[in-house]
Amino acid sequence: MKIRQGQVANRPVYVVVGTSLDGERDVLGTWAGTGGEGAKQWAGCLTELRNRGVEDVFMVCSDGLKGMTDAIEQVSPQAVHHQCVVHLVRASLRYTNRKDWQKIAPELREIYTAPPWRLPRPRSRRSPPSSAINTPP
Repeated sequence: MKIRQGQVANRPVYVVVGTSLDGERDVLGTWAGTGGEGAKQWAGCLTELRNRGVEDVFMVCSDGLKGMTDAIEQVSPQAVHHQCVVHLVRASLRYTNRKDWQKIAPELREIYTAPPWRLPRPRSRRSPPSSAINTPP
């Protein structure tokens, strides 16, 4: 986002969304980034939220920025930190050939959309999943 502070500069904007136990979502805050995404910046954002009354943080889902886990542990030590599904899929696809992405993506989708009480159905031992084709060692 372009932000004017004496001069116009591109800055990242961070948005924190909270979800209640009832599934209700609220935007808890927005911050314009200063250029560095470290533990100190995230600790400041999370501390501000705590000071404004946010309690009982059970889970944080983010894109795995450096310093995020440390900031969460500092402000809400009981919270669990998970990387979001989009970034997990992108990270998984990094280890495969681009031409195989259309074969692999539906298999990954079967995993991350499976209900928590059951795993995706097992495949026959005779035929490996298509994702095993041309996968670098």
